[in-house]
Amino acid sequence: MSIKKERTVTILGEQVKVKFNMAVEVAFEEISGMPFKLKDLDSVKNTLILYTAIIIANNPGSNIDYIRLITEASFGEIKAMRDATIAAMVDAFRTEDEDDEFWAAVREIEEAAVRDTEGQAEEEAGE
Repeated sequence: MSIKKERTVTILGEQVKVKFNMAVEVAFEEISGMPFKLKDLDSVKNTLILYTAIIIANNPGSNIDYIRLITEASFGEIKAMRDATIAAMVDAFRTEDEDDEFWAAVREIEEAAVRDTEGQAEEEAGE
């Protein structure tokens, strides 16, 4: 059985639902003007567009758009959005017949990536 948690993040004073679904892909394409491809999420710009798409697709009436996200959100808020997005995407692509050992390994890789990102941010802040 697949366990899909309801995730929420507080960003710019709003409590937003973080879930990955087809509506997010469509919103990403509308905002960016390009097709959604997981491999294109290696740039900061596209990643922030994805976060915006998640907010718009899952939170009708939210006042957060791309410009507000990139100019007003704190690093901590972006980090929380990143963490929730990774977990939501893993949940979205996980199927009921996949074994838990595989997903435990995926989560270890994710956690290592988060630690690397945090260490890199700390190094940049110290320079």
